[in-house]
Amino acid sequence: MLVKDMMRFNSGKGLCTMDNRKKTMYPLADFKGEVKELKKQYLAFLDSLSSNLAESGKNQFFERAKNRESGPCITFYTPFWYADVFGERDRETIKQIAMGSFYLYHFVTLKDDVLDQQGINANEYLLLSDVVLEKSLEIYSQFASRRKLTFHFNKLMHQWNHAEAYLNRHQGRMVPYEAEDFQMMGEKAAALKLCLPAFNGIRQQREPHFSGYIDKAVDAAVIGFQFMDDLLDWREDLENDFYTYPLWIALSSRQEEVRGDHRDIQYGVSEELYLSGIAEHILEKSNEYLALSKDLFTDLHGKYWASFLDSTMRQNSALLEAMQSKKQILRYKKPVLHDLLAELERLIKITLQPT
Repeated sequence: MLVKDMMRFNSGKGLCTMDNRKKTMYPLADFKGEVKELKKQYLAFLDSLSSNLAESGKNQFFERAKNRESGPCITFYTPFWYADVFGERDRETIKQIAMGSFYLYHFVTLKDDVLDQQGINANEYLLLSDVVLEKSLEIYSQFASRRKLTFHFNKLMHQWNHAEAYLNRHQGRMVPYEAEDFQMMGEKAAALKLCLPAFNGIRQQREPHFSGYIDKAVDAAVIGFQFMDDLLDWREDLENDFYTYPLWIALSSRQEEVRGDHRDIQYGVSEELYLSGIAEHILEKSNEYLALSKDLFTDLHGKYWASFLDSTMRQNSALLEAMQSKKQILRYKKPVLHDLLAELERLIKITLQPT
């Protein structure tokens, strides 16, 4: 369903443009430096809290950073990219919105960690999440009314919770993936939309359906990223009894085996994923959604979004070609199958980064 919607939006009919964009040059270029400053300010804010809350906040912050294996968290960059889409050119305004988004991101992830029961002090995490949320609303109130901010934020959280609840049907059960599952993957994009109400508040003359176009573009990007994450983290998902799309394809003919010890079937799953074309299919499907998102952001004059999506697609394509090249070895010699599977998995891990 989402793909058809995206194709309709990309047909050019009614596509919104930004004739009133400011023509001055975008004022920020060192995005990594800006994100580094956001992290510094957030840690300083944690230090201003009670020792217990500060310790919990820092533990969560650094644990999240470790899980990303030093890869970029694109949520930190999106406020700067959205500023380009909205035509915002005031340097301090962009930085303030980015800081508000940074706080909101940690509000969401603190709640998420409580739900996932990550061996944490849930009470402290919940209290800290409220403090962080208040700080973000304090910043965003410079650009939009609290009523509008609260409405938009509650809508995003409802969307996110609904998507999480729907996709939970794949927890512990081999359920076929349908169009609505992919749509729900896109609706988990709340973290990438947290800064939109502030930009909407600044922009008084908004084209009809402008936010709708951005929503469609972000949803498609998130689906593409999710496919990449599922391919990267399939062992962890299998261990947790969560059957993602690639796992469902690989295991749909092995349902009797799934009931056994997951360690006993991991080798068979890796064979299915890497040798039967499933991994290539996932990468192609990821690029399909990323391309739809890139086209929309290009039409929205979001060159930084489009550039990131383009580089991600090229990364996926290069990985796909490298995997196919490795498998050509089978035609000329018989390597130890275990070694070939390990090499294919290594290629995926060093190429794909958690988003």
